[in-house]
Amino acid sequence: MTIIHGNMSINLDKRLTEGVYCYKKDENGCDITIHKGDVVLDLGAWIGDFSAYACKKGATVYAFEPSEETRLLLEKTVQYNKKAHGKIIIVPFGVGNENKKLFFSNNENNTGASRFTVDKNSDTVQVEIVRLDDWVSKENIKVDFIKADIEGFERNMLQGAVNILKTQQPVLSLCTYHLPDDPEVMKDIILSANPNYKIIQRGMKMFAYVPSK
Repeated sequence: MTIIHGNMSINLDKRLTEGVYCYKKDENGCDITIHKGDVVLDLGAWIGDFSAYACKKGATVYAFEPSEETRLLLEKTVQYNKKAHGKIIIVPFGVGNENKKLFFSNNENNTGASRFTVDKNSDTVQVEIVRLDDWVSKENIKVDFIKADIEGFERNMLQGAVNILKTQQPVLSLCTYHLPDDPEVMKDIILSANPNYKIIQRGMKMFAYVPSK
């Protein structure tokens, strides 16, 4: 069983093929980092590597993970980080552009690659999907940072978070390697929602922020 705490997650993220989730370039005013007191949405939390990192930095992290099996490990990570400066709150949902249920396929060989599917078979379960605009409004929270690694559903998430992008302008750290046109499609959605965003594509990640927010 793998349990993640803040110090481990820093080293783990550095080894990720797609690159790290935080990026800072002072001369451009680009600050894609976690600050104490931030509210962070960790979309596709998996076992909680990024959640643990953000928690150690003093953030309140909402860790979205639709897989029941994976949440058992995520809960261990939450317990292990109880004494950190921040806190992790598990949210048992996926995110998309509609509030509905979808089939979810668990990848037994790589739980981090589990994904939504239109096919129902013996390996799939139904999970609940929420629009972030609706969920954030219901929970009455202000979002500072969104990290997303959700196996090609990043664009759907953005479509369901247009109001958040317009009004709350959170920093974004998004994976863009699941679908060939991810960088172009996701950039268009973000800028259509809020043209004030500055977008940086670095390798397999897209970082976005609003200068002097």
